[in-house]
Amino acid sequence: MRRLADVGADYEFLYKTISGSRRVFHATRPSSISPRQVLRVAALIPAGPEGWQAPGYLRVVLPLRHAVVADRVVLTVPRTEALLAHAHAEWPDAVIVERNALPPDLLQSFMSACHERGTPILLDMDDNLFDAKAIAAEQDTYQPAVATMEHLARYATAVSVSTESLAEIMRGYNSEVHLLPNALDEKLWFAPTNQSGEAAQQERSHQLNVLYYGTYTHAGDLAVIRPAIARLRAEGLPIELFLIGGQQDDGDNPWYRRVAVPPGKSLYPEFALWLRGLAGQWNLGVAPLADTVLNRSKSLLKYMEYTALGLPVVASNIGPYRVLQHRVNALLCKNTIDDWCEQLRQLATDQKLRHTLHRNAMGNLTSRYLLKHHSERLLALLEALVESHHPGRGPTTSARGSERRPAGAVLGTRGATDRLRANNK
Repeated sequence: MRRLADVGADYEFLYKTISGSRRVFHATRPSSISPRQVLRVAALIPAGPEGWQAPGYLRVVLPLRHAVVADRVVLTVPRTEALLAHAHAEWPDAVIVERNALPPDLLQSFMSACHERGTPILLDMDDNLFDAKAIAAEQDTYQPAVATMEHLARYATAVSVSTESLAEIMRGYNSEVHLLPNALDEKLWFAPTNQSGEAAQQERSHQLNVLYYGTYTHAGDLAVIRPAIARLRAEGLPIELFLIGGQQDDGDNPWYRRVAVPPGKSLYPEFALWLRGLAGQWNLGVAPLADTVLNRSKSLLKYMEYTALGLPVVASNIGPYRVLQHRVNALLCKNTIDDWCEQLRQLATDQKLRHTLHRNAMGNLTSRYLLKHHSERLLALLEALVESHHPGRGPTTSARGSERRPAGAVLGTRGATDRLRANNK
């Protein structure tokens, strides 16, 4: 029996195809329909206890459900087992695998099913999860999937990544690597909400209420700023670090104030709305990064989110943050106690600088890092991959009933993706 979600996807596909068609009615002959381009995409996304993990929302769900492209794509997010169990029914035009979503024991079945149908596979990576030292803090989560991710990196039709440094790493596995930077969903981060507390940051002349958030694997990054905060407090500067996630609590005398995420608020969209409701408590966001292999491939996501919350940013002059302009849209720090103290002191005493940094950062964010600028690029890549596998079909026809390529056929993508790169320049 087919899942209700699959039936719903079929109706969505039919609706979008028909609603985008041009119908011309005549008294003496049938109507003519010019089908619009509607792509069927299945995405395999890692899930936590409450639902999909944040990268799945950021890199796949929100971009492909954005208003800019929503009428041209039908996205489903099945479990791998469910996708393979219904392989005889409606099959997607393309499949995205996000990070470690594919169970190792289903790798061969998945690859065979896609190969038999000539279905392009896009592996999406937003972190360097192949480096043993890089994933040491999350060994249990990622180590069992490394071999599977490496196989996909080598044999997927293409790989998409969030940063150029990560692209360099992935080019060692696959020649078809595409840079698709992270971007924020405008509705999620800027639309009015019913959350209480969404107000301008408090204007304390010398008080710094500092925000940091992340998964519980960032103890090494937080260690970069801990001595600076201790020194500033010893000097008498009122500074409070508010920590959401970040690291496990260490002892009876924490150097930060823990902010617990309420039940039901851990999934990315709910977390973002909850965070926006608390933003008025803080007047600064910090983004310390230890100089590690993993961090050099990180993106500007935290900087973008802090900016959307109305916060100026102080960041390590490491990896992704090197593209920022010191004293223009952020304050950049060497990872020394002296430099972190100096930059934090400046913002404690200079409200004008806080406003200037945030104003410039917002201009940068809204002109370059919103999904309205990037959703089209992901869909265009998927369309190019489908066109390469099934010339002439493109995304206008359902995969069911299409001509299948024989087993062993070479599924080239070079021509279509070269055209895509040329169009994106």
